[in-house]
Amino acid sequence: MSIAYRPEIDGLRALAVLPVILFHGGFAGFGGGFVGVDVFFVISGYLITSILLAEHEAGTFSMVSFWERRARRILPALFLVMFVCLPAAWLWLLPPALIEFGKSLVGVSLYSSNFLFWQTSDYFAAAAELNPLLHTWSLSVEEQYYLLFPPFLLLAWRWGRGVAAGLIAAGAALSFVVAEWWLHADAAAAYFLLPARGWELGIGALLAFHLSAPVRRVPPRWMGELGALVGLVLLVYAVLFFDEKTPFPGRMAVVPTLGTALLIAFATPATALGRCLAWRPLVAVGLVSYSAYLWHQPLFAFARQTSLAAPSPWLMAALALLSLLLAAASWKYVEAPFRDRCRFPRQRIFALAALGSVFFIGCGGALVAGGGFPDRLSAHQQAVAAYADYDYRKVQRSFRCQLMQRQRPADFAPECFPAGPVTEAVLVWGDSSAAALSYGLRMQSAAVAQLTAASCPPIPGVQSAKAHCEEINTHILGWVKQHRPRVVLLHAAWRHYREPGDLARLGNLLAELQRTVPASKVVVLGAIPHWEPTLPQFLLRAGIQLNGTAAAHPPAWEELQQVDAALSALAMQHDAAFVSVLRLWCPEQQCPVVAREGAQFMPTMWDDGHLTSAGSELLADILWPTLAFRPAGPQ
Repeated sequence: MSIAYRPEIDGLRALAVLPVILFHGGFAGFGGGFVGVDVFFVISGYLITSILLAEHEAGTFSMVSFWERRARRILPALFLVMFVCLPAAWLWLLPPALIEFGKSLVGVSLYSSNFLFWQTSDYFAAAAELNPLLHTWSLSVEEQYYLLFPPFLLLAWRWGRGVAAGLIAAGAALSFVVAEWWLHADAAAAYFLLPARGWELGIGALLAFHLSAPVRRVPPRWMGELGALVGLVLLVYAVLFFDEKTPFPGRMAVVPTLGTALLIAFATPATALGRCLAWRPLVAVGLVSYSAYLWHQPLFAFARQTSLAAPSPWLMAALALLSLLLAAASWKYVEAPFRDRCRFPRQRIFALAALGSVFFIGCGGALVAGGGFPDRLSAHQQAVAAYADYDYRKVQRSFRCQLMQRQRPADFAPECFPAGPVTEAVLVWGDSSAAALSYGLRMQSAAVAQLTAASCPPIPGVQSAKAHCEEINTHILGWVKQHRPRVVLLHAAWRHYREPGDLARLGNLLAELQRTVPASKVVVLGAIPHWEPTLPQFLLRAGIQLNGTAAAHPPAWEELQQVDAALSALAMQHDAAFVSVLRLWCPEQQCPVVAREGAQFMPTMWDDGHLTSAGSELLADILWPTLAFRPAGPQ
């Protein structure tokens, strides 16, 4: 049974998908575009529940019919995009990336890709931009919800409409509590998993109960106009002012989800904003929004995979437009035909769904079992590509001195602290970039201490994806005040922490160190070279082999210089030393990309910005003389 078509809902879908595309394309001003997914969750919860309620009221509900509609809606366009991605992945992905792509094919086919990405990805990390199917996590969340919700509603309906709504409200409240708790205990779980996202779909479900109530008071026109306007303001605010550092999806997700609910409730043909959302160009984009969502991420990911530098904004804009054109074609020639029950009856839909799932599970399993098929590459290409799967844990001392997602300060091992007098120590404090550098510094002296944590820069108060980051930084600061090491070396992937608020917090730390440990030399180590999409892929695209040392110009040089300038000014303001890696390590803007370690040559970095053992030793050889004895000020 269908419900009355509301063109303004399709207009709202356009307002959801366009910010997502612009966010993934890296366009300035859309740092919160990822909230478009939350808009989709609320819309889906509302529409699906509205249909289910109508069917329950009419006594026509069928679980089989429900899943048939889901299969017609979701699978044809999804399978098309996955199929097109297969040859592109074979041509352009390195073996480790092809293995991950194979896993994602299996995950998508089993509606569990969100679990895969929970374990292997940070949605906001640079590596996430390279995954062609990362965006399918949201489809898995929805499909898991729709496997559970219809049976739940069927059971709850026996106790009446009011009891069913109350149980949904209780479940949504519990889900919101889980989201808040996981946000601090396991941020990736909060982002990717249904228990922390179910409340957003639940908002849409409760709205469906309210708007379909047999007796409902119609609000006055002024209330409708105001409600719709407030909803739009909330949604636009989230898109423009949220970013990857916004704690999400806990209480901050209330902003876009509440805004969406207000728009669904009040943006009707009776309001000005409702008529604007029903504008035909917006509705046209909304109609193809699902396919546009499917196409944009693979286009962006493969563009980044095949480029020596970050793709230009013009290229990304062209690809964004292409995703809309492909979406229009997908809707006309794939989505619409498969919704025709005469052309594709139920049995054929279920058979095609099963065959497609088996096919992609088989393809994904083959890519994983084949180890990404390294034989596709020449011998020297295989040697370079192997570093994409570099075991960095020994270099960074992961889980011992480099704390990972769920670890706390008590997990620092005794070996993280220096041998000999602590007052003669050099403390390396920072994130995974600092952890990678500490390897080479430890080769210089046993007096080096390493207290680092993944995704946790040495900036007390910073918003971080690392659980317990604030607790870790507070612990390290306390250790510095107690033991007063000779040098406190602050280092991080600074390009991710250069907003005014981040710099202000770093300045506060420098001021506190100057005040409380004036005898310690505080050194801010500047930005480290960054490579697009990774250094091994850069070497392959540039034709650089591992048969001798080599240097190249980093594609993000100007951006890195801007970061250095801000850090240098901040250090000078607080009487700290600033040491520029770019100046010392990259003469004439040429940074080492291949270094010798014994008789072996290897890339200086294994991804976009983390040092290998050879890179760490090479940089430490140059840095060590500058650390302990130079006066405060820029170096």
